[in-house]
Amino acid sequence: MKITLDISNVDYDALADVLLPMLEEQMGDNVWFPAALTSGGKATQAAKSMLRRLPQQRKDAILANYINRSRDKIAALLMDAARTKGLNLTVSNVRAEND
Repeated sequence: MKITLDISNVDYDALADVLLPMLEEQMGDNVWFPAALTSGGKATQAAKSMLRRLPQQRKDAILANYINRSRDKIAALLMDAARTKGLNLTVSNVRAEND
């Protein structure tokens, strides 16, 4: 069985603390994303502002990448939530695509 979810109205400001460390790792020594924008993995106002200014498609791609990198954790959370409702099932694949 395949279930499709469409996600919209994402609060990227609230996700900044989660997404920015992953972005920093992806960008490495890239000049436009200096490590000085983050401190110990916590997003600063400057980094949040940078994330806010990214085009919507780029922000969505970053979130899709985060979901794909976290697929095992997300699958476990979905299975645990189902079990609490009396449903025994296995989530075998979680995949996000940015249209």
